[in-house]
Amino acid sequence: MSTEHRIYVSKLAKERSANLFVWEAAPRWFPTTLEACMNLDIIGSLQVPILLRWLRLIGATHTAILKPIELECSDPQDPFEFKIVKEGEPLDDMSKAVCPGEYGCFYETGSEDTQAGSIRQACGSMQQVIEILKRDGYIKSLPKTPQREAEQEHGTECIFSRTSDVELCWVFPPCLADGISNNQWLSDGHGTVDLERNSDSFKVAGNVVPMRSDLYQLWKNNEFSVDIYDNFKVRTFTKRASDSFQDLPEYISKPEGNGTDIFLREHFRWTLKTRFAGGDISEDKANDVGENDEMGENAEGQEIQR
Repeated sequence: MSTEHRIYVSKLAKERSANLFVWEAAPRWFPTTLEACMNLDIIGSLQVPILLRWLRLIGATHTAILKPIELECSDPQDPFEFKIVKEGEPLDDMSKAVCPGEYGCFYETGSEDTQAGSIRQACGSMQQVIEILKRDGYIKSLPKTPQREAEQEHGTECIFSRTSDVELCWVFPPCLADGISNNQWLSDGHGTVDLERNSDSFKVAGNVVPMRSDLYQLWKNNEFSVDIYDNFKVRTFTKRASDSFQDLPEYISKPEGNGTDIFLREHFRWTLKTRFAGGDISEDKANDVGENDEMGENAEGQEIQR
């Protein structure tokens, strides 16, 4: 079924040309919520364990199984609410690639009071957030990279193309570290926190790599990233990034820098938050209400708070 023919598809899902939809399916939660969506034709083959790990990285806190599902509108008066009406067998072949379609993520919560996940909405790309920080006067520019130390650790070849036309680039811009909501966000997905949540801990040579300038523009916009738990596989999330990597290696070598793999992991997590998480159609409803409220206040001559 194409994206256009899915009645529950949000604006964000359409922007992603999504063909894989993961719904939260804890039995007591009603209606169901779309946790994540993406385009497998761009991202590439994805096995069940990888998909479940990605969900853990962006907020799922409990063990889960995936089942193919069918949906229908739960309330004829509310086109933004849906329920699961049919469940298929669990995806138990861990070596088989996940196919496009609708899947329920059934969490083992362990108690009635436990909320299974906290994925919810997508966040903006790193570049978008940096521009907001600049606009609002929180920063003027990114700090300079520790060039000499970074060159000693990584050399002067792009870690992706192995060419020498590079600049030294932040893996995870230090100015974004202070905005991370909590240290748990910085865990390895298994509860281990191995990075402090402050900008000073990010201003190190291990957080700098040589990269081609055109690839760095895509990197800052979270259009591609590196999954360190999948043998440092490069994952593209937009067609533009996919086209840029047509002739480049699918994997990179493990960086020699001290802690670079940790910073790569955090960039990958942010990328999942930007390009994979969210997409529930209720977000469209909330945005439409907000826009209507602003138009109403403006019509009455009241100042709009931004």
